[in-house]
Amino acid sequence: MFKMKRALFGLLLASSLVSGCGQFGDLLGPGTLVTLVNNGDFDVIATVAFSDDPNISESDLIDSGSEIELTIPANDTRSFRRGCLSMRAVMVENAELQVIGGFGPSTRSEVIREGQGNPQMICQGFLSFTFDHNDSTLDFDVTAD
Repeated sequence: MFKMKRALFGLLLASSLVSGCGQFGDLLGPGTLVTLVNNGDFDVIATVAFSDDPNISESDLIDSGSEIELTIPANDTRSFRRGCLSMRAVMVENAELQVIGGFGPSTRSEVIREGQGNPQMICQGFLSFTFDHNDSTLDFDVTAD
């Protein structure tokens, strides 16, 4: 009987660690999925900055946040996943539209914070940044969905 109680307690403890953004959610939980969508005719090189501090200023996020750089081919997507606790503030720090020989316009997004903004940043959820440009290719922007 004692072994069954220990086993049941172990299962309850493990399930509580995996659910939500608890102390061990980054290790065991699925985290937050960030998808970068390129709706344009040229490749985009994007740098995404993120932090575990939901109150970090935009300039501090750019200067000292963790970063990942991805190349998103024309009309394609790229995704990455990080643990909940490390993704409490996220932004596209810089995105460059690769028009001619690697030159083109650039843009950045606003900071999306845990539990704030539209869309709301949520633990074990997803966030999407979409890149668009018009026919002149000089008007290049990013929106968070």
